[in-house]
Amino acid sequence: MKSYSVLGIIFVLTGLIMLFVPEGFIQAVMVSLGVAAFSNGVYILVKSRHLIDARPFLNVMTVRAVLSMVVGLVAIVLPLALAGTLWLIVSWILAGYLVLSAALQIYGIVKLREAGIPAPLFYYETGVSLVLALILFFMPGTIGITLIRIAGAMVLLGGIGTLGWSLGYFDRFRKTI
Repeated sequence: MKSYSVLGIIFVLTGLIMLFVPEGFIQAVMVSLGVAAFSNGVYILVKSRHLIDARPFLNVMTVRAVLSMVVGLVAIVLPLALAGTLWLIVSWILAGYLVLSAALQIYGIVKLREAGIPAPLFYYETGVSLVLALILFFMPGTIGITLIRIAGAMVLLGGIGTLGWSLGYFDRFRKTI
């Protein structure tokens, strides 16, 4: 139960940040996406591009890996260096990268399937990339801020519920037989 208390506290704090400082939350998410993009590029370069011994597949995956690492570095370094003046541009760069990465990933999925290699995780990665791209296209604007605040309220309520449950506040509502 105590681990759920920590989780509840994390949810409450995250919800409060999303409600009252949505721009800061967006900035943290974009830097996190930059770290994820860079890490994904390294993983592709080291592991995924050698799954099929075909030159076109190797070339496409190499381009995807390098693009991922460059965009990841831009998303991490540029906004931090310029004190937040380019968040909108960086979010659009990340969104564009995610769309391009998904397109290249679809090519990779086709080639993996042709080679008889199952690729269920690649399907999820492609879907998540497209969803994140859509969110990034809308996030910096008014609609995005409103959506972040709504999500923040839901996360806050979930955190309060988790805390209440982990501390036993809801035990009195259980029926004993």
